[in-house]
Amino acid sequence: MAMSLRGQNKHYHVKTIQPRHFLETAKREGYANMEESMRCLAAKAPTALQETAQKLPIDFPRELFDMVANGVLAMSDRLKSGD
Repeated sequence: MAMSLRGQNKHYHVKTIQPRHFLETAKREGYANMEESMRCLAAKAPTALQETAQKLPIDFPRELFDMVANGVLAMSDRLKSGD
């Protein structure tokens, strides 16, 4: 994934992005509801992944889906906990 998220520095790697980076970016851009948005996104992630898995073609590589899903769930947990 190609993106950068700014905290005090730019963060390009998903594993180094922390919830505080989203909060700092939202504050800088004038978005006041970021904590609620993060909680909502995190709460919807498991259901969204289940629905996505059911819609994938039968020959879609399961290992690829599992890697992406595990990353989404890990970020979701971080968003919920604020770590």
